[in-house]
Amino acid sequence: MGKVYYVFSREKITARLNQMVASKIIEVILLDLLLFMALSHSLLLVVIRPLDQLRESLIQASDTKDFDLNTIILPQNRKDEFADVADAVQRITRRLCDDLESRKAAELAMRQARDLTETAFKQLNETKNNLVQAEKMASLGGLVAGVAHEVNTPVGVILTSASVLSEETILFKNSLDAGAIKKSEVMRYSEMAIESSRLILANAERAAQLIQSFKQVAVDQTSEARRSFELGEYMDEVIMSLKPTLKRTSVMIEVSCPEKINLDGYPGAISQVITNFLTNALAHAFAEGQIGLISLSATRSDDNVTLSFEDNGGGIPPEHLKKIFDPFFTTKRGSGGSGLGLNVVYNLVTQTLGGSLIVHSELGKGTSFIACFPLIAPQAKESKTS
Repeated sequence: MGKVYYVFSREKITARLNQMVASKIIEVILLDLLLFMALSHSLLLVVIRPLDQLRESLIQASDTKDFDLNTIILPQNRKDEFADVADAVQRITRRLCDDLESRKAAELAMRQARDLTETAFKQLNETKNNLVQAEKMASLGGLVAGVAHEVNTPVGVILTSASVLSEETILFKNSLDAGAIKKSEVMRYSEMAIESSRLILANAERAAQLIQSFKQVAVDQTSEARRSFELGEYMDEVIMSLKPTLKRTSVMIEVSCPEKINLDGYPGAISQVITNFLTNALAHAFAEGQIGLISLSATRSDDNVTLSFEDNGGGIPPEHLKKIFDPFFTTKRGSGGSGLGLNVVYNLVTQTLGGSLIVHSELGKGTSFIACFPLIAPQAKESKTS
């Protein structure tokens, strides 16, 4: 039986294996390269390009002044996740556009409402100012009518006395010319002349006093002039000018100012405050024909003065106390009340006189207003501005 010998070379096997390995490595590298290129292209088509297109559309839309949904161009006719993203962006953009339009409409409506409110506020202020002036003029008109009626009495006495004196003087002269005058006639004429002269002088002084008080108060109420004055004397002048109004009621008024208080301020404001307090009390605190008492007092404390106004009328209901200084608040709207009397008082005390005003009231017992303000009133706003 024979033998077979197989002879091989290790070097050749190693070389062959190395050649095969190198060939496989090259194949793998080429395959990976092709796969990478294919994936890159797919990524470009599927991911990067749609994202870039979406980014460019959003940037273009954000840079556009007049934003329009139609300016956003998104990938279409796709059936993948990017189509969902594009659709979501489209819906979000549409919602943002709707919200933006709604906000624009709301801002426009707010601007229009603000303009209307400002216009209405200006008109309300103008109306309020006109009503305040009308209230002042009505107060002044009542003052004029009352003082005219009050002055009519002494003027009537003066006219009657002057007429009697004139007639008796003519008769006395005729008797004197005829030379038939008697001592008794001379005495009677002398007594009549003295009495007539006394009545004429007394009533002339009374009329002059009323006219002077009215003149000062009327000038102060119709102007905002600043001057120095003594409070007690001025309170008497104001009350004297208001006595014709008080005479038509059963209400008495007491004025108390125990010490001399010199003020540097606005007497017109003081006059308006006292007048409004008095007319408000006569209109609301007392029923028609009711007997009542009003007390007006002034005291000094350091550099301030306290002006108190009290009545023993019906009082103010608790639910009305917080509203009495509000403009246009009145419980007698149908009886001619404007609701500005106490509002004017509050503004005069707190602004013109630079003080404070408080009120206390109890039903069935009466009401008291206490105004506290400095002896030297603050400068008017116009003066500060200038």
